[in-house]
Amino acid sequence: KKEYGAFHFGTSEYATCFRELPRPDPQYFQQAALDYLDKEFDAQVWYDEPITTLVKGQALEEATNDSTSKVDTYNAFGQVNGSQVLTTDLLPLQQHISTLHSHHKDLRDIVRQVEQDLLTDYGGHLVAHQCVDFGKQDGKTELEEAVMANVVERRLNDLLLLDEARGILTVTRKPIYVSTVSNFSHFLDLSRKVLRSLEVGIPVVILGRQGSCQQHVYRWTQLLQEQLALQQQAQKDPIKFGDLASLVTFVSCDLPKMKELLTSCQDFTGNLYATCSREIAAEIKSIYPNTIASTGGPNTMVIATPTIPNPTEVNLEPDEGPGFTTREPSAQLEQAPDAPPPKTDEELDAEEKEQEKKEWLTPDMKAAIRTSAAIESAGQCTALRQVIVPPYFAQDPEFYLQSILSDVNTLDVTNDPSAPLDAMRNQQYDTVFLHQATPSPPESDHYQHDGASDTFWRLNKSLHKDNNTTVPEYWRKVVVDYTPLDTSSYDNLDELAYQLNQQQPISLAVNGNMVDSYKVLRRLFDRTSLVVYTIGGRNQERIPTNPWPKLLPPALTCQARPQEGEIFGELPPRQDLQKYTKYPVVIPSSNPSYDAWYQPEYVTSHLPDPSWSTVSVELMNAIQSPAVRGYAVMLTHYLRNIDDDNPKSIPFNSAGRTVLWGLQRPPLQTKTVVRASEWDAAAPVVILFHVTTARDQIELSIAPEHKELADFCAKHKLAYKVETDAELQQRVEHDATLRGKSEIFQVVHATEPLTEFPMVGQFTSLYFSMGHIKSTAADDEEFVVRLKGVCQKWVQSLF
Repeated sequence: KKEYGAFHFGTSEYATCFRELPRPDPQYFQQAALDYLDKEFDAQVWYDEPITTLVKGQALEEATNDSTSKVDTYNAFGQVNGSQVLTTDLLPLQQHISTLHSHHKDLRDIVRQVEQDLLTDYGGHLVAHQCVDFGKQDGKTELEEAVMANVVERRLNDLLLLDEARGILTVTRKPIYVSTVSNFSHFLDLSRKVLRSLEVGIPVVILGRQGSCQQHVYRWTQLLQEQLALQQQAQKDPIKFGDLASLVTFVSCDLPKMKELLTSCQDFTGNLYATCSREIAAEIKSIYPNTIASTGGPNTMVIATPTIPNPTEVNLEPDEGPGFTTREPSAQLEQAPDAPPPKTDEELDAEEKEQEKKEWLTPDMKAAIRTSAAIESAGQCTALRQVIVPPYFAQDPEFYLQSILSDVNTLDVTNDPSAPLDAMRNQQYDTVFLHQATPSPPESDHYQHDGASDTFWRLNKSLHKDNNTTVPEYWRKVVVDYTPLDTSSYDNLDELAYQLNQQQPISLAVNGNMVDSYKVLRRLFDRTSLVVYTIGGRNQERIPTNPWPKLLPPALTCQARPQEGEIFGELPPRQDLQKYTKYPVVIPSSNPSYDAWYQPEYVTSHLPDPSWSTVSVELMNAIQSPAVRGYAVMLTHYLRNIDDDNPKSIPFNSAGRTVLWGLQRPPLQTKTVVRASEWDAAAPVVILFHVTTARDQIELSIAPEHKELADFCAKHKLAYKVETDAELQQRVEHDATLRGKSEIFQVVHATEPLTEFPMVGQFTSLYFSMGHIKSTAADDEEFVVRLKGVCQKWVQSLF
């Protein structure tokens, strides 16, 4: 099974890469950054040594001499913080990229030493520059994550290179583009995209956009080139490595020139990797099809509607049941003559229920909303955007909701540019910076605005009913939508699940008492396809009927440590996946594997196992192409490897959480429709479903003229429907109107048989869900039983 496991998501070999990770001290990075800022950092350097295009370790001559192309750069809050020289003549850059290649397939020793030096000797520089440029308050945690997750992804790359050496696959080594992100650029860009590509011999072209938050990215690019040159000189035979610094290029130009560069060099370059908004991802992919984009959606928290009494109000004497009360209804108290009559039991019960409602949203739960929304001044991709609340919150929104956001810590970065440094120094990671650099919600959207904290909230009447409704991000502004919904109703939860699938947030957090929270989480987990799910509580009650009594802290949306099995990913909505990206991206993963391909001889060598079910073997043998047949067999072996233990867990979690991660079926109430004209084109997708518990979740859509395929499906009892293109479109449009009762998850067009064969993990990710679900409690046995032992969402193979 090792042959089919390797570095692919969910396999036993993938799981071993999480073992025995280093445990860095985040405070080391924090103190190093503060020392650097206090003693060494010179802000004038960003003016005197402006951002420019770097080719072969040197500034491009044309750019350094052209003063007309010099512009200001800005930090995240619109303040000028340096200069940038824009390249106007692309010809030298085009010539460089079109001839850029590496003579080496394995540079792990040199690149990993560079990485160690960057994260240890210069870790303080990295954190400090990002704090000054982006206003990042918690750079130390990002570097802690990078140190640990880098080891996981190094090991995945080791397995990738091992498979290449065995003749199983070929890694494409054309230069890649990396379009950098403002936040988490050290882990997402520098480490997992740039360094993991360089170490397998892939040249990297870093795309530096004009204007905002590019200074810290440019500075680590300079540092990387310098360290590569130093490491090369330290080798016994430095000449044999060529010019390692030339493998890293930095492009500084405006957007029209950037687009011209991308389109003009496509024949010579590989994938473009971007972490960005969906609007930008769609624009990039429209001109550069080999785009691998990570895009976020409106992260969501659900406050489960309570259906049982508040357990903190229940007297739990050993011999009494949960409903026991010390109140004596018949007791007559001495009263003044003019006193009102004593309240009845019904009146007292009603008062208690009203008091329970007012106390339901505990201080800890309010803090979870506030921290999730304000994390790094709404600068994290997992920042909270919308909250589902019990319906009775709508009766008194000022009482329940108004003070949640207004209680945030604030710093005025407009009048005090050092505010981010103060927040980092004081470890205030959910401080909100007051600024006007990014748009606020317009008055026409009817948000309540707290001027002192510059936070916005509104109470919606119901879930959005328009399928085309998008939720604006309002980057670096704290904006939260509250929507009342009775989550005790499965119909309501199904409606919410449909909306989540349309919007595809990164993270879903569910809080409430444990009985209601589990009901909500299970329904939404089963019926959505997100990457990050978290269940939490109110941090107060213990349920006596629960055999695993415990306190459960509230869940945040901004909780994910991918190095400890909390698999992470920023996925577009499945129905529009190809509009934004060639593949979904999950972390950890081997970044070079997204442009690796199996050797044809290896693929064709695979034959169906006679011990498999008769139907499965017949379906595979009916494939005409030996290569496509072999690939279907490889997909089956991959799924069987995962099936050994799916979902999986990591024994140690430093955050004190319980995590399950693995390969999941599409939302259980849905099906994937494959529009196909021949069996060879559809077979890999159909067999992927057919050999698993997702067997009933796939249907072929066949045009009337392709009778041969329809007859084949009928013979082998495969679900299919004969329909024209117009009829399929009409069916999809009608299905969308059903919302919570809709059945079609995505429509896939398999028009031609595969001629190149991507890694089995990447192919599977196009159709199945990948990610994790976790409890905020450590060693949570109840969570494992409820979400592993009896949950049907996890993929299991059928033979």
